[in-house]
Amino acid sequence: MYVKNFSYVIKNSLPRSFCERIINFALSQKERTAITGGFSTGRDLSPEELKVQHKTRNSHLVWLTEPWVHRTLEPIILDANKKAGWNFDLNSVENFQFTKYKGKLNQHYTWHTDQGAGPSEHRKLSFVVQLSDPKNYVGGQFLINPDEQGAKKSISFNKEWEEEGAILFFPSFLLHTVTPVTRGTRYSLVGWCRGPTFR
Repeated sequence: MYVKNFSYVIKNSLPRSFCERIINFALSQKERTAITGGFSTGRDLSPEELKVQHKTRNSHLVWLTEPWVHRTLEPIILDANKKAGWNFDLNSVENFQFTKYKGKLNQHYTWHTDQGAGPSEHRKLSFVVQLSDPKNYVGGQFLINPDEQGAKKSISFNKEWEEEGAILFFPSFLLHTVTPVTRGTRYSLVGWCRGPTFR
């Protein structure tokens, strides 16, 4: 599918107090190992399965359903969908995923898309809220590849969004990755919006 803009960034979108509130709240909750769809069975992975999983995705997460998070972010999401020129038909915002990438574990997420299909809806719009000060970690770059066929020659990277409180939006069908964090800890809040299948 052709889109004019591959990404849309809102700098200084959220105050530091909001970012810190999310981090502190999420860290007080029980975290889980992040897994990809092939392992989403609701059971603990064996050591062998975990080793395979970590080659693709290695991070920890907490699911956030708190109304105060939704109230703050949903108007921003809808406004970004219009200003970016996408105007995707969106019906719902999924629960938010607080993600932690630790440098001492070289945590990362290899190339993937977010476009999961539901019974009647697809993920259409993805976004990442930068919660950490980039000075507090090394690595962990977020890369977008606008070529749907996976040609790595056309990588696009928006360095400008890597500041505390910024939000990066992009169509869910685009390939993207998080490079290994090699020092410190990177915190982000990830989300997806669903809507009817593209026509």
